[in-house]
Amino acid sequence: MPSITGRMGVILTVRDAARSASWHGELLGMVVPYDYEAHDGSTHLVCLDHSDIDLDLCLVSHAGGDGDSFSELRTGLDHLEFIVAKRDDLAEWAERLGQMSVTHSGVKVLDYTWNLMIKRP
Repeated sequence: MPSITGRMGVILTVRDAARSASWHGELLGMVVPYDYEAHDGSTHLVCLDHSDIDLDLCLVSHAGGDGDSFSELRTGLDHLEFIVAKRDDLAEWAERLGQMSVTHSGVKVLDYTWNLMIKRP
């Protein structure tokens, strides 16, 4: 079996990579080690890193993108989740999202999984 480092890379298409990177960086306490913009302006890729998490979260915008809002009902990414150790941590994240004026569900118990979660409407 080929090896995997354990580090995860996620690239999400967004409307505005710089704006999204700024917001996600503030929310998650991440910094920008990589920022690339194509010479012709067709693509902008900003990657975020966090010293405590083995995750590269990259946000890319394409000049030719359709600008549609995200929907888990479309084929592709269903959702992105960050796992926490205990319920109190999830409650703290709900409070943090509220402080940043993010509309969310609060901590939810779902019937199809034993996990608790916070969802955006």
